[in-house]
Amino acid sequence: MILRFKVHKFKNWDRQFHGNITINNALVWSYNIPAIKTYQEVGFNRVKQYAANVGMNITDDSITTPIGGSSDGFSPLQMAGAYVPFSNGGYYATPKAIKKVYDSEGTEVKSFSTDDRKRVIKDSTAYIMTSMLRNVVNGTAANARISGADMAVKTGTTTFGEGEAQKYGFDINNYSKDSWTIGYTSNYTMAVWQGFDAIDGPTKYMTQDDTQKTQALYRINMQNIVRIHPPKGFTVPGNVGSINGGVKIITESERRQIEEQNKREQEERSRENNNDNNNNRNNNLMMIIQIIIKTIHQMITTIIHHQEETTIILLRLQVQETIME
Repeated sequence: MILRFKVHKFKNWDRQFHGNITINNALVWSYNIPAIKTYQEVGFNRVKQYAANVGMNITDDSITTPIGGSSDGFSPLQMAGAYVPFSNGGYYATPKAIKKVYDSEGTEVKSFSTDDRKRVIKDSTAYIMTSMLRNVVNGTAANARISGADMAVKTGTTTFGEGEAQKYGFDINNYSKDSWTIGYTSNYTMAVWQGFDAIDGPTKYMTQDDTQKTQALYRINMQNIVRIHPPKGFTVPGNVGSINGGVKIITESERRQIEEQNKREQEERSRENNNDNNNNRNNNLMMIIQIIIKTIHQMITTIIHHQEETTIILLRLQVQETIME
C-alpha cells in the first residue's frame, strides 16, 4: 500500500505492503502505514493534547508527524519522559536530572524533588501498550534484548526522502538520517539517539550497522541498570486479561471465561502430572520386576551349573571305581 498526500508518497520502511496486520505486529516491525492510519483515525487534536500531558509541545500537524517526520523535534530526555506512563501505571512526572543541591557544609540549598505526578492514561491502557512493546525485541529491537529482563522497547529510524537521496546520492534503502531506541523496565526508562542535526552533505547518513549500534548502546547501559537494580515484573491491572492470544480490557463475562479456562488448564496439568506420576510408578515397578526376574534367572543358572559340576564329579568317581575293579 502507498498513501498519497499532496505530493508525498509514504511506504513502509521495507518498501513492502503487508496487508491487514495487528497493531502488535505493526509495532514489532515498526511499519509506517499503520502509524499514519492510526494518526488519521485519532486526529491531530487528540494527539496534541496527549503529547502536551507528557511534556511534548506538538505544533506540526503534517502527516509525517506519527512516523518521526515532525518539524518540532524532541530530545531523548523528552522521549524518555513520554514513555514513563507506560511503565508507571499511567502516571507522568517531569524528568529531573538533579534532585537536590547542597552547599559545602551539607545544607540543602535547592530541592527539585517536587512530586508533580499526574495520571495521563488509564493503568489498563499503559499495560496493554507495554504488553505489545515487550514483543519488539522479536522484531526491529532484537539487538536490544536483555536476557531475563521484563522490558518493553521501541525503535525508530528516519529514512531519506527521494529528493535528499537524489541530491546527495544516498542509498535510500540502506541509509537513514537517525536512529532511536527507547525502552523501559518497571523501574527505569532510557532513550538513546544517534544521528545528524542537519543533512547538508553526502557524508551525513547512517548505515544499517550504525543504527544497530544505537540498540547496542541501549542494551549495554540498561544491562548495567538491571544488574544493580533488578526490576520487578509489570503489574497486570485487574480489568485486563488475555483472550484468544490478545491482551485487552475484559468484561465480567470474559473474566468468567478466563477463570473457567484457567481452571480447565489447571485440571489438565493436574491430570498430566498424575499420568506422569503413574507412568513413573509403573516404570519403577517394571524395573523392580526386571531386577527380580534377572536375579531369579541368575540363581537358577547357578543351581544348574552346580548340579552339572556334581554330576561330572560323580561320573568321574564311578569311572575310577570301575577301573580299579
